[in-house]
Amino acid sequence: DGLQWPIVIMHGMGDFADNPLGMVPIRQQLSKHAGTYVTNIALGDGSVQDQSSEFLMLMDDEVDTFAKKVRADPKLSNGFDAIGFSQGNLIIRGYVQRYNAPPVKRFLSMHGPMVGVAGFPRCDYGLEICRLFDRLLGILAYTDIA
Repeated sequence: DGLQWPIVIMHGMGDFADNPLGMVPIRQQLSKHAGTYVTNIALGDGSVQDQSSEFLMLMDDEVDTFAKKVRADPKLSNGFDAIGFSQGNLIIRGYVQRYNAPPVKRFLSMHGPMVGVAGFPRCDYGLEICRLFDRLLGILAYTDIA
């Protein structure tokens, strides 16, 4: 459609929206090159709370907080493009599935765990028990039990 939407960035675990060595320069460069408003969403008040939020908040609360912050920004009222880093992808995905108002127009997932882990981490697949456990987890992964 040719319209350049504002961009919302959601950081991953261990990072924070006002990180002067990461998220701030990413936001600044993206705004400069895209020629549009770009914002980093902080889930907590201040750098320490924002950085710890993705470790300590429940995912539902993170999605709800993301939605409140997006809805509070009048520059995003007609929709926006979203970029997620790591766990930030899951927060954006939760927002799209639960709210999506204002709507996400395009979503770029940067190294996000969107489908989960492919296998049972740190298990020696030479051992029969690891192969059996992996098969069982695969069978249960997309059921109501999981």
